[in-house]
Amino acid sequence: MAKVIKRRRRKRRVKRMCLRCGREFMSEGNFNRICPSCREINANIAMNAAEVSFNHDYYGFTK
Repeated sequence: MAKVIKRRRRKRRVKRMCLRCGREFMSEGNFNRICPSCREINANIAMNAAEVSFNHDYYGFTK
């Protein structure tokens, strides 16, 4: 049976422009297109949206 060799990909840190605010930041890899401060803002927005939807039922009434 053939032996499979797994290669580790190196994370290439590259300067990129944030897609949200346009500032330059050091990206952790190809997947990383939003700067850390904007990522934190997005996380807070998502948490607030989840909290609002949790406190209201389907018709918009509070529990």
